[in-house]
Amino acid sequence: MLIYILRRVLYSIPLLLIATFGVFLMVSETFDASAYLAQNRSPETRAAFIEKNNLDEPVVNRYGDWLVDAVQGNFGETYRSSEPVMDEVRPAFWNTIQIVGWGILISAFVAVSIGVYSAVRQYSISDYLLTGLAFVGIALPPFWFGLIAYHFATELAGWVNGGEPVLYGLGLHSAGKDGLNLDYARHLVLPVMTLTVQIIASWSRFQRSSMLDVLSSDYIRTARAKGVSRPKVILKHGLRNGLIPLVTIIALDVGALFGGLVVTEVVFSIPGMGRLFVDALNNGEANIVLAWLLIAAFGIILFNLLADIAYSILDPRIRLS
Repeated sequence: MLIYILRRVLYSIPLLLIATFGVFLMVSETFDASAYLAQNRSPETRAAFIEKNNLDEPVVNRYGDWLVDAVQGNFGETYRSSEPVMDEVRPAFWNTIQIVGWGILISAFVAVSIGVYSAVRQYSISDYLLTGLAFVGIALPPFWFGLIAYHFATELAGWVNGGEPVLYGLGLHSAGKDGLNLDYARHLVLPVMTLTVQIIASWSRFQRSSMLDVLSSDYIRTARAKGVSRPKVILKHGLRNGLIPLVTIIALDVGALFGGLVVTEVVFSIPGMGRLFVDALNNGEANIVLAWLLIAAFGIILFNLLADIAYSILDPRIRLS
C-alpha cells in the first residue's frame, strides 16, 4: 500500500507541474498586471512595479521563481495593497474547508442512504418519489436555490421566531469560534444546503444504479440462498461493492464543489475561496488567482489519490500494484 501511494504521488508531481505551468501561462497572458498599470501613469511607479514583480523577464523564468516560492507557501504579494497573498488566502481557505468538508460528509451520507433505499425498494412509490425529487434537485441552479433559501429563512424568522434569525443567511462570523454549537450550525445550514442540493441528487442516482447492479449479482443471490439475513446481504455484501463507483464520482466532483463555491459564497457573503477568486478576477490580482488555482488543482489530485486507496479498502479483490 505504501509503495502504491508513493508511486501515485510521484506520478502526480509532473501532472501538477504541467497543470500549474498552463495555468500560470494563461493567467500571465490574461492579467499581466495591465489593470493595475493602467491606473498608475507615473513612469517611475510603473517601472518599479514591473521590476518588483519581474514582469520584464520571460514567462518560464517567472514561473520557476513563482513555483519555488509557492512550494514554500509564499504566493507573492497583492498588487493593490502589497500585502502577502497568504494573509488573504489563509482565512478564506479555512471558511471554505468548513463548507466543503460538511458538504462532502452530508452529501455522501444522504446520497448513499437515498440510493440504497431506492434500489432496495425499486419501482415502489417511494422510489418514484425520490427519483422525481432527484431530477428536480439536478435541475435547480445553485444561485437561484440559494436566493430562494435565503428568502425563505428570512420569512421563517418573522413567522416563528419574532424576527430573530432561525438560520443565518450571511457570513460565517461565529462559525467555529466556540466549537460545534447551535450558532455555528445556523451559519452553515443555508450555504451547505445550496452547495449540496444538486450533488446529493446526482450522487443518489449513481448510488441507486450501482446498488441495482450489485443486488442482481450471482454472489448476492448465493448469499440469500445460504440464508444470510437481508440487512447483512444489503449492507455488508451489497453496499460495500456498490460504493466503488460512487467513490470515483465523489473524487471527480471535488472540482465541481470548488466551482459551486464561487456561487454559494457570493450569494451568502461568505469570505471564502470562491468569493476571494471572484474579487481577484475583478481587481486583476493575478497572484491570488494563481494561488486559488494551485490549491484547487492540488485538492483534485489529492482526492483522486484517496479514491484509489479507498478502492482496496472497499473491495480487497482490487490489487494496488
